[in-house]
Amino acid sequence: MKITGELCEVRWGYFPAARLGKWSAVRNQGETSAAFTAVILEQDEQRMSQAPLFVVVPTESSTWRWKISELQITGSTLTARVS
Repeated sequence: MKITGELCEVRWGYFPAARLGKWSAVRNQGETSAAFTAVILEQDEQRMSQAPLFVVVPTESSTWRWKISELQITGSTLTARVS
């Protein structure tokens, strides 16, 4: 299953750690976590080095919140495992 979007953010607790642009989350059948990829628009390096971090995605009626278990940043691309 693949979900995509335009904007979301990474949060450390209630603090914003990064603002993300185009993103996608892909979860294969039988897996409990998903591969998450996004373009980093801006980030606070100190907050991004903390734990736990969460991807927070606003929707029309609620908010999705996924815990980051693995994180890698290469240039302006964020890659993570979320659940």
